[in-house]
Amino acid sequence: MKMSQVRFESEKNYAATMYIAQNLLNQKLITKKEYEKFQVKC
Repeated sequence: MKMSQVRFESEKNYAATMYIAQNLLNQKLITKKEYEKFQVKC
C-alpha cells in the first residue's frame, strides 16, 4: 500500500518534532510531562 504525500509529510513532521523534543528532554530543557504533551499533540 502506497502512502499519500500528505500522510508522508505528516509522519515526517511528527518524527522531526519528536526527535527535537527528545533532545530537549535529554538536555533537561523540558520536563518529562512537557515531552509527553508533544506526543499527544503530534
